[in-house]
Amino acid sequence: MMLRNFWYAAALAGEVSRQPQARTLCEESVLLFRRENGAAVALQNRCPHRHAPLDRGRLTGDIIRCGYHGIEFDSGGACVAVPGQDSVPAALHLRVYPLRERYGVVWYWPGDPGLADATPVPDLPWLASADWKPIPFYFHLKADYRLLNANLLDLSHVPHIHAASIGYETAGADPLETEIGPDWVRNTRRHRDIEPSALVRAWGDFPGRIDRSSVSRWTPPANVSIELTMNDAARRITARIDHLVTPATAGTTHYWFFWTRDFARDDAAMDDLVVRGNRQVAEEDIAMIEAQAEMIALQPEARAVPVRADRGLAAAQRILDRAAAAEAGVTKPGSTRHRRR
Repeated sequence: MMLRNFWYAAALAGEVSRQPQARTLCEESVLLFRRENGAAVALQNRCPHRHAPLDRGRLTGDIIRCGYHGIEFDSGGACVAVPGQDSVPAALHLRVYPLRERYGVVWYWPGDPGLADATPVPDLPWLASADWKPIPFYFHLKADYRLLNANLLDLSHVPHIHAASIGYETAGADPLETEIGPDWVRNTRRHRDIEPSALVRAWGDFPGRIDRSSVSRWTPPANVSIELTMNDAARRITARIDHLVTPATAGTTHYWFFWTRDFARDDAAMDDLVVRGNRQVAEEDIAMIEAQAEMIALQPEARAVPVRADRGLAAAQRILDRAAAAEAGVTKPGSTRHRRR
C-alpha cells in the first residue's frame, strides 16, 4: 500500500545542497538539490531520453545536464537544450514534485500536485521552539513501512524488546487507552510507581521509582508522535519523539526521528547520552522489525492474530484502507466517530 496524496519526509534540510543527489521515495527515484537562491527542488531523476539517472549529471546554475547525452533541464522540469538539434520534443520534460521546508525537514508530495497546497505538513512546533532541544536520527529499514508504524503506535513491546534500554517492569493489566478520530489514532499508557531503567534514571537523575506516561499519536500515512513523560515527587521531564516514516520501496523504508527534550537543553553530556541511548533503542526495534519482514516473506499468506493491544493498529489500518480507496477513486474517505476505550 503506497499512498501518494500525503506529505512525506524526503530529507533533513541540511542534507539538501548544491550537489544533486538521488533518493528512492515511494518507489520513484527523486533528484534533490538547491537552486542558487537556496530553494530546494525535487525532480524526476530519470532522463526521459534514454532513462539515464540525472544525479550522474552536472548542475550549472539552476540547469541540470544529463551525464549521458548532455540534454539540459531547468529547475522547473522543462527541457531547455538538446545537443545537436534546435527543437525539443514535447514529451522531453521532468516531473516536478511539490516541496515544503519546515522544522528542519524537506517534505515532498508524490501525488496529485493540485492537492498539495490544501494539505498542511505535519505540525511539530516544538522542533522550532527554544524551549526544546531536538536531535535528529536516521535509519534505513529492510521492511515494509507499516511494520515500523505498528511498532511505534503500539508500545506494549517496550518492556520486552527494550529490556536493556528503556524497558520497565510490568504488573497487572495493560493500562492502555485508545482514542480513534477520523484520521488519527492515539494510544495512551500511564504507569505509576515503577522502577525506571538505568537509561531513564540517567536522563532524569531519578534516585528511585517514578511515574511514566506515553502518548502515541499516529496520522496517515506514516507519522507517529510520542510524548513521553517521566516524573518523581521532585522532578518531571518530557521528551517528544517524532517519527517520520517514508516508504522507499515495497520492502524498504526511510526512518527519520527527532528526539526532543525539555530538560538539560545545553548539556553536551546529555546530548551524548540521548544519542547513544536512542541509537540502542532504534536498533533493538529495527532488528525485530526486519526479522518480522523475513518471516512474512517466507509465509506471506499467514495472517496475524490480533490481541487487545492491537485495537489502535486495526483502526489505523482502516484509515489507510479508506485513503487508498479514495486515491483509487473507489470511495471518499469516511468519517470515524471519535470513541474512547
